[in-house]
Amino acid sequence: QVQALPDWTRLPQLNSERAPTKTIFATDEWFATCDNLNRQEEPKFDPDAFDNEGKVMDGWESRRRREAGHDWCIMKLGLSGVIRGFEVNTAFFTGNQVPRVSIQAACLSSDISVLPEWNHKPRKGTKASPEEHAAIAQIKSDEWETILAMSTLQPGYADVCRHFFKVDSEKRWTHIRINYLPDGGIARIRCYGEVQVDREALTGGSTGAIDLLSAQNGGLGLMASNSHYGTPQNMLGFGRAFNMGDGWETARNPNRPPMFKTDANGMMELPGSDWCILQLGVPGMPEKLEVDTLHFKGNYPESFTLEGCYAPTVDRTKFDPDAVSWTPLMPRTRLTASAMHTFEKSSGLAVDREPRAAPHLPGRGGEQDTLVWSARGQEQGVSCEEFFVCRSWRRQSAPGSKAPPHLADIGHCTSPRDPFGHGDGRKRAVWATQGPRHRSSHRLFFSS
Repeated sequence: QVQALPDWTRLPQLNSERAPTKTIFATDEWFATCDNLNRQEEPKFDPDAFDNEGKVMDGWESRRRREAGHDWCIMKLGLSGVIRGFEVNTAFFTGNQVPRVSIQAACLSSDISVLPEWNHKPRKGTKASPEEHAAIAQIKSDEWETILAMSTLQPGYADVCRHFFKVDSEKRWTHIRINYLPDGGIARIRCYGEVQVDREALTGGSTGAIDLLSAQNGGLGLMASNSHYGTPQNMLGFGRAFNMGDGWETARNPNRPPMFKTDANGMMELPGSDWCILQLGVPGMPEKLEVDTLHFKGNYPESFTLEGCYAPTVDRTKFDPDAVSWTPLMPRTRLTASAMHTFEKSSGLAVDREPRAAPHLPGRGGEQDTLVWSARGQEQGVSCEEFFVCRSWRRQSAPGSKAPPHLADIGHCTSPRDPFGHGDGRKRAVWATQGPRHRSSHRLFFSS
């Protein structure tokens, strides 16, 4: 039986190793080090792997305690923000898993400087010294707010190893303290939430370009017509993709025509297109767009279009993409295999176009939204798989303009065709900002 994932797992991972998240302190890292909790790849297990400390495990595992207390660690989140939930995975820790876990959090205005860089020396096979314990005690992390009360964990068997815990807090957090109660091992802990950045520091005073879609700057993948091989959020990560799975790819439509045709311009004649909507972390005017099909060699999208909208008072839990006006930003444009495509004014990007009322063409590879942008290969009757790591740079808002406040809860509507709840080409589901605030969106359509 496939386990249904909570909605908040579609949000950015705040403790991603690529962010990067940093270990500040750990009581004991005998069998495996704390950094492994943040790894992107799924846990692995080699039954024949042993070293001087014993069994090699893919996670953080402390030794069997022989003194009072419990094991714990402190991490600085790579992306600070509102935490919506934790996924705790005990995979392969079948007799040595942590039986109970709790998590505390703090929002600190500066780095913790009571200790040197934690990983400046090898930590595997060691435990914190009395001097390190005394130094870290100065920040009183045991008094931090508890955002996950003590919770029971199951052994690391495939059918029960993944645990999902929702967090009910609207506060911004920069650091977390993970408490093993009392000791043992966990393979992965993934912290999902909404990124909150200092937008004044990001946009104020500078005339340089910023990546308005980056997860680091608060960009969100809101919805898509199809998310069979990945979610739109994957496109907003750090750097270029590791492989084809580190992006967004749609399923081939089983109802595609038996034979494709092309029009007078050599473009594919398609009955529809796949799409996604992305919310910009910061609103602005476009200057540069990058569409990266890296690793997609036999399944890249034939073409794409881009639209944008500006909806400053929309409640994102009630956002309807068919109820807003979209401004065309990029006409239908060809893409190529495994390549970075850069678009500016000279290549058709509407860099000076203000959001305005524009016809919306549902189900077509045509125009798209502004505040959030989307990408995909196909909608109805056409095959399209694509990997999409896209970046959109836009000029900053005019001096004195109001920057959007923090992101709020995410809402969505589901479609019978989409088990992930992203909707399809007829009924659209979106992630949108909540409450009266500035909002920008881009919608991207792809044709295969």
